[in-house]
Amino acid sequence: DDLNDISAMKLCGFIGCPADSCEEVKLIANYISDIKGGSGAVRAIIEYYLKKEDLWNSTISKVYRLAGI
Repeated sequence: DDLNDISAMKLCGFIGCPADSCEEVKLIANYISDIKGGSGAVRAIIEYYLKKEDLWNSTISKVYRLAGI
């Protein structure tokens, strides 16, 4: 969420960041969470991405071994 993260972020296919990221990170982000860092932003970004890619239900089902999700 800060300048030192930008080079690594540019290697990714999807860039998500917390609400309180620096402006330079926000400029390259595909998604900016409404949640600040340290308050659940990473989980929110992962959930957003998985739902966007229609992977949420299958991922939750595999990770938590839940049937019918």
